[in-house]
Amino acid sequence: MGISVHKDANKKKLQEAAQKLKATISDEKFLNERIEYAGNILEEAHPSFSIDKKIESIVLEEFDSYMNGQKSADEVSKLIQNRVMTYLNE
Repeated sequence: MGISVHKDANKKKLQEAAQKLKATISDEKFLNERIEYAGNILEEAHPSFSIDKKIESIVLEEFDSYMNGQKSADEVSKLIQNRVMTYLNE
């Protein structure tokens, strides 16, 4: 399931799939076009990361106090951890 971040792993899986499909698809030109199309999609795929907007706002709020010199990095990291854990436990 999913797409590997490692592009060579994706190429290998695509080649394995092509070998399996050759036994069931007689139109080699069609098969090669589909494999090439799938390969192009895999090349253009990028991992997607998302973060909960509430957690993002907590981090940004507390980070601002560090950047303004109001709190130390240790204080800010503890505050972020506590606030996020409270939010997640709610």
